Amino acid sequence: MNALKSPLKIIALLLVNGLSVQLAAQCNCENSYPAPQGGEAIVYITPAQGVSGIQTAINNATSPTTIFLMNGTYNVSGGQINITKPNITLRSFSGKRDSVIIYGGGMLTGTGYHGISILNTNAKVIDLTIKNIDTHPIDINFWYQPGDIDNLVLHNLHIADGGEQLIKMSYSGNLNQNSHNGIIECCLIEYTTSLPGSAYYTNGIDLHYAENWLIQDNTIRNIQAGPGTTNDAGPAILFFKGGKNMIVERNLIIDCDEGIFLGNWADPAGFASTDSGIVRNNFIRGHANSRCGIGIVRSPNARILNNTIFSPGGTVWTAQKYSIEVTGPEDTNLVIQNNLMDETILNNQGTAPPFSDITNIDSASASNVIQASGINPDLHLTSTSVAIDAGTPHSLRNSDFDCGTVAGNADVGADEIPVTTGVLPGMIDGKKLNLFPNPATEFVTIYGFESDNVKINVTDLFGKTVLSAFEKVKDQKISFDIKTLPGGSYFVEIFDGTTTRKKTLLVQ
Repeated sequence: MNALKSPLKIIALLLVNGLSVQLAAQCNCENSYPAPQGGEAIVYITPAQGVSGIQTAINNATSPTTIFLMNGTYNVSGGQINITKPNITLRSFSGKRDSVIIYGGGMLTGTGYHGISILNTNAKVIDLTIKNIDTHPIDINFWYQPGDIDNLVLHNLHIADGGEQLIKMSYSGNLNQNSHNGIIECCLIEYTTSLPGSAYYTNGIDLHYAENWLIQDNTIRNIQAGPGTTNDAGPAILFFKGGKNMIVERNLIIDCDEGIFLGNWADPAGFASTDSGIVRNNFIRGHANSRCGIGIVRSPNARILNNTIFSPGGTVWTAQKYSIEVTGPEDTNLVIQNNLMDETILNNQGTAPPFSDITNIDSASASNVIQASGINPDLHLTSTSVAIDAGTPHSLRNSDFDCGTVAGNADVGADEIPVTTGVLPGMIDGKKLNLFPNPATEFVTIYGFESDNVKINVTDLFGKTVLSAFEKVKDQKISFDIKTLPGGSYFVEIFDGTTTRKKTLLVQ
């Protein structure tokens, strides 16, 4: 299945082999979320005012309102935050999600119920941490008002440890109630500890009746059932109950029982559980007993394009190991194309009609990617990967996991090795300000500057600054010493006098 590899692609890959993005691609995550628009009401809340202060500000809103939360912890163990009014934005004033914490009383403890419940349209929740929650850290619920709940934005959130689904949009029972044009992006969604006992009723993102939603640039990890059950948890990302036209792209999914599912067998026969969904450019690495990376269930017109799936996979759930599951006679007009997998595609019990299986590579060994194992996998291609130039172009896929342009022959999987010459190491397809090497052990060089001096600020995953320096640019590059940094993942903020950009760095 491997086509002749382009020499230019091999040269480019050898220059950057080892580039590692340990959190999701930063295509939409480098810059701060835009400031409130003119005419919005602004309210500032401190931890001393607490959840009651937040709720009062929401209840008193009579026009579009941004509520800025000052750094600190806001305890919701006595009751959740209810966004009952339209056009409410709830965000941290500092812009640092780990500096403002919505904190509950523990998973499945019966304290506080949810973290934030979104009950009206045009809500935005930005730059916050929500964790240790009884049920759902983010609950989107139609019970408060009879209309649709549209235009929701969840941006740069750290959501951890909820007793049930970490982001949940519940079915209202009204087939005419939907949610349109939502976005979940740049979030870290995870379990940092296991669910209690035999609990397994959870997902990372679980959305009912969601139309035109975009799920992009998130890291989702450890969505697993509790230690006391033989059941598996639900998918890291799940759409069903009639969702349409969703796009799931550039997400990094690590060690989840199941990856991305369009549709659910619980929906009735003959019903389109989802319709016209696109799943593309995702990195998915399962654990030893994970079920599969992608599922298409009772979902016509789906497009599954250029995903990289390594589910080392056991046979706990089925006798056959597989990376992609196709289930149900409703799966008509399905295209599965250019996916790089270590296991096969399964037509579950032969229930699905024939589908387009185009230049997929299954049974791929781990040698095709930089690092398939460990807590920080890197599923970018190696220079010897059989995936290089082995794909077939598709009109719905013109960029890759790192937002690099797809040019020339298509590669298989979420990573595309660009055709490029005459670039410095660490520059890909003309993109500027790239780190090299990455992972790194002693020094990091950043290439592509046009200014004379830059400020470098390195933070850990909790937003704590661990290194800060002003550097003079020479030959369009700078280098700085990282030998004092412990191994792990970091953000590197680069300010060149006009623009701040953020890159991810792995220190080994």
